[in-house]
Amino acid sequence: AQKYGGKNCYKSAWGIAKVARDAEEINRIVMDIFIQEGLPVISFSPRSFLLAEKGQLQKAFMEPLLESLNQGLIPVMYGDVIWDASQKSTIFSGEKTLNIICRHLKKEGKNITKVIQLCDVDGVLDSNKKIIPEITKANWQEVKHYVKKLKAADVTGGMLHKVEDALSLAEDGIETRIINGNA
Repeated sequence: AQKYGGKNCYKSAWGIAKVARDAEEINRIVMDIFIQEGLPVISFSPRSFLLAEKGQLQKAFMEPLLESLNQGLIPVMYGDVIWDASQKSTIFSGEKTLNIICRHLKKEGKNITKVIQLCDVDGVLDSNKKIIPEITKANWQEVKHYVKKLKAADVTGGMLHKVEDALSLAEDGIETRIINGNA
């Protein structure tokens, strides 16, 4: 994603196509695992139901997602390129997309209590590589320094972004678990 323009506008149609296809491929791998486990999952590409303006959400078309829930399916979203009226496109992280959906579902009267975020580590680690068991608004400033910048580019903000979005959801009574998706 960084190679083709990253979060703030893609330099070419090729960049949009390549990054969107890569996001779909990662999602396909996750979906295959869920299906093998017998879960009734259905994938939703964020670019199919979200529109942005200057990187900020402008419109969300939630009806298809709500209908999938009504039919007993488990919607699965991922970080994706979405359309942006000012920048042509932008990246919306999976976390940002989940926050939008969770808040919408709560407004619809749905009982949303937990979000699970997958990453490539077991959670937020302290300086001894031990998992910090709980991060809250009260202890975030003291544990924030453990969140390191990634060696690889992450256009969505990496673990820092995950935790900050999780803390935002916690204000609405929604717990987030950050787990290793490779385990």
